Amino acid sequence: PTSVTDAGQFVNYSFLVTNNGNVTLTSVGVTDPLPGLSVINCPVSTLAPSVSTTCTAAYTVTQADMDAGSILNTATATGTPPVGPAVTDTDSETVTATQLPSINVAKSAGSVAAPSTARSSEPWVIRSL
Repeated sequence: PTSVTDAGQFVNYSFLVTNNGNVTLTSVGVTDPLPGLSVINCPVSTLAPSVSTTCTAAYTVTQADMDAGSILNTATATGTPPVGPAVTDTDSETVTATQLPSINVAKSAGSVAAPSTARSSEPWVIRSL
């Protein structure tokens, strides 16, 4: 989803990784530093030129996310060419945490016995020390 409304909801992330080059890439994978994100699953780790794969991961929204108003994270795809250093690309996604502040109070009163107006018939004794 592009927005969430409660802690405990799930966000399912998809990472489309495409080999835009002209050589085969191996050890293709995605990393994402979002704390609490599940293991990222990539169905293939080798991509021929012009081939794509979709990796997936899931995240459970926290109360801290709701309080912050959004979940921002950045993923990095990496692949290794036959010669030379690994190639990488990053992309970010923001999920809005829709805040719905509200408060409620419910006041009630119970019955209270009225004070008695009857006078005691017993005499009062006052003593002095």
